[in-house]
Amino acid sequence: MKKKISFLIVAVLVLIFFGFGCERDEEDILAPSNLILEYATNGKDLILTWTASGTADIDGYYIYFNDVKINHVDDTVTTYTHVNPDTVGEYKVTAYRGNNESAGATAFSVTYVFAPSDLMLEYAANGSDLVLTWTASRTVDIDGYYIYFNGELIGSVVATVTTYTHVNPDTAGEYKVTAYRGEDESAGATANFVPYIIAPSALILEGATNEYDLVLTWTASRTPDIDGYYIYFNDGEIGDIAATFTTFTHINPATVGEYKITAYRGGDESTGPTASDVPYEGIGELWDMDTPEIIFYSGWGWNWSTGTGFSYSVIEANKNNIEFYYDSDNTLTSGRDLPWGVNETGFLRIASYTNAGNVPTIGYMNYEDVIDGQAYALIALKTYSTTWHYIKLRIDSYSSTPHDRIAFTYAFQLVPKFTLLD
Repeated sequence: MKKKISFLIVAVLVLIFFGFGCERDEEDILAPSNLILEYATNGKDLILTWTASGTADIDGYYIYFNDVKINHVDDTVTTYTHVNPDTVGEYKVTAYRGNNESAGATAFSVTYVFAPSDLMLEYAANGSDLVLTWTASRTVDIDGYYIYFNGELIGSVVATVTTYTHVNPDTAGEYKVTAYRGEDESAGATANFVPYIIAPSALILEGATNEYDLVLTWTASRTPDIDGYYIYFNDGEIGDIAATFTTFTHINPATVGEYKITAYRGGDESTGPTASDVPYEGIGELWDMDTPEIIFYSGWGWNWSTGTGFSYSVIEANKNNIEFYYDSDNTLTSGRDLPWGVNETGFLRIASYTNAGNVPTIGYMNYEDVIDGQAYALIALKTYSTTWHYIKLRIDSYSSTPHDRIAFTYAFQLVPKFTLLD
């Protein structure tokens, strides 16, 4: 009798253990509900929140994205952050206990427009246009991108383009690029722009009223907030003036060389236009006017832009080109003295060609005798010009056979109204 009772007790215990356990696993688990999707403040991570399952003794929740299980959380947690999802699709959250899993609460992330990122600013090769580049939005079906500058829409590009050129910006500010689809617009990738210091331009040199000082003028930098301009001569700084000025006078420079103007703001400095007052030096030769003009020329003139000189036949067709001529009296004579002459040149003997310095501005005559080895200062005025140029010239050789011929060296000061020649 005792054995039967013992067996009955064991059977009841087994039934309780296994029967009730199986019933627990097979019990329907209530699904979570109200799944909500919201992007985090960084615009990339997606936060899922839901209402807990009504089943009290679950183990936790599974999270699915496009039917792929991506993670799970404990039963006490009702939120999950999907870090930087790179596509849109369906999210699902299920409750589970052991091998038993509930139905799922679902939500779609199809409407969010991802912002572009990594906006970069770089100047174009011309040094004035600004090129914007960015990393594309991860939303695959956007219509394009809007480009803003200081809050103002300045352009748009299609979805396949991730670059934009802002032509010649001249103020500082913030650029922003957003992605859009229809009327939906993403947050923006931004970058701050401090304008490149645009160099001044068009540096011009001219002799001052006294013709000993040199006046520099230039076109102002288009950067509006510069502090001023530096003036350089042969790479040494000789001046620093305020941003409101575009002229500078170099008082009585002792030598010729190269000038440069730069714009600066704090410790930043632009490149600079340059201009030189170094005379152009060349050589020439002329025959006297008794020489047949078809073979040998007696007239001379300069290109005022380059300083190069040329010989001309002394005929009326060349009247605008001839500055002076070598006549049969063995003199250098102003082109104005020709019957139809128009260009006037004055001559003055000077002590030295190599150390002429500032040549005199008075005492010129319209002709000067040719003397072998003699140096001369010339002042030349074209009839159609309102300015004049100074030149120095030296007779290097003289020959009377077979015709009177002179060879000479000259230095043409390209800076108008300026007397310094070395």
